[in-house]
Amino acid sequence: EGWCDRQGTLAEVKARLHMRQQGAVKRERTLAYSQ
Repeated sequence: EGWCDRQGTLAEVKARLHMRQQGAVKRERTLAYSQ
């Protein structure tokens, strides 16, 4: 049970991290274009 729960949480964390990285990249590109 614990392993399954932990795995699901890990997937969520990874997905959130990926979204955050993509958001940071978009923000950097926007800043680069606006200069």
